[in-house]
Amino acid sequence: MKVILAKSAGFCFGVDRAVNKAMDAAKAYGSPIYTYGELIHNRTVVEELENMGVFVTDDIDSVSEGTIIIRSHGVGKDVFEKISEKGLTLVDATCPKVKSVQNKVEKYHNMGYNIVIVGDCTHPEVIGVNGWCENSASIIDDPVKAKMYTSEKPVCIVAQTTIIKDMFDEVSSEILKNYPDSIVFNTICLATRDRQSEAEELAKVCDAMIVIGGKNSSNTKKLADLCSIHTDRVYLIESADDINKEVFCDDDTVGITAGASTPSQVISEVLGLWTTQ
Repeated sequence: MKVILAKSAGFCFGVDRAVNKAMDAAKAYGSPIYTYGELIHNRTVVEELENMGVFVTDDIDSVSEGTIIIRSHGVGKDVFEKISEKGLTLVDATCPKVKSVQNKVEKYHNMGYNIVIVGDCTHPEVIGVNGWCENSASIIDDPVKAKMYTSEKPVCIVAQTTIIKDMFDEVSSEILKNYPDSIVFNTICLATRDRQSEAEELAKVCDAMIVIGGKNSSNTKKLADLCSIHTDRVYLIESADDINKEVFCDDDTVGITAGASTPSQVISEVLGLWTTQ
């Protein structure tokens, strides 16, 4: 059996930066230390941080002292204000790509624009970005809904950094038909685009695809969705323990890719199922 690993599988820059910041904080600050929500969508990393004394909280109101780490997805402006008011130590691990989207949204909202975020309204990144325009953004992930969008103000369109590019193009195109003067920022992360493109091209030439990542990871699910366009044998797994090798044939060509929150160790363990004798 032939196994091919996608070149860009695993941690992206923003996730790697966030994990390093959290580990540095564990060494630099005394307990208690919390991440506001899971730092990244990977249980292995979350457990490793817990072993270092960094725990997850979903409620800043319950934290009276210590350090709060903002995860790579980012948060709304009000969260920063609350951390400051409570006198907590802040470590901002927001991905710079996400921070750039937040800055654009805040700038154009203050200039009187209505903001459209092309993305998933339930995703932490989108919720955080919306918090930089007083939660006034229209969040759209469907071209049909985009056709029905109306605005009495000029429009500024941005993208969730991990959204599929075709979706961003379709939604923004529909809005531009009615509001041709809209300002459009394609804020999809380049690393995300490359990862998605590589996964799709690999799926075209493989009999099956293994996509490694957290089941609650948006970017991992999108990789699986793209692969599913080209092969009906897509296996979304979190670790090597989830793989049943019996579903593969000796003459299969199997592609492997991984979400941006998947550690290299987990990828190596999956590859080891076939390379270790």
